[in-house]
Amino acid sequence: PCTPPGEVAVDLEFITAHDLAWTADPAVDGYGLYRGAMSGAWAYSHLCVAPMLRTPQAPDLAEPAPGQGYYYLVSGRGTCGEGNLGADSNGMPRPNARPCP
Repeated sequence: PCTPPGEVAVDLEFITAHDLAWTADPAVDGYGLYRGAMSGAWAYSHLCVAPMLRTPQAPDLAEPAPGQGYYYLVSGRGTCGEGNLGADSNGMPRPNARPCP
């Protein structure tokens, strides 16, 4: 059976004020970058902002509103489709209600 890639980008970080990067995964053909808003009570709110990145980096020029912030997640994409977004600190899979196209 064909299986999508597992979690990638456990080392996602900003390398400049607007550029994110992570370690390349040789098992994937590309990456999907997700951004979600952090404000008030915690809830996953991420949307795909870059659906098919060929390299393990991406710019994000968006600025959060005052008093808010963003979180980022990355998925891998292979011949069997998009992989998962990993697990949260409780070991539960992160939801992906709106996968990258």
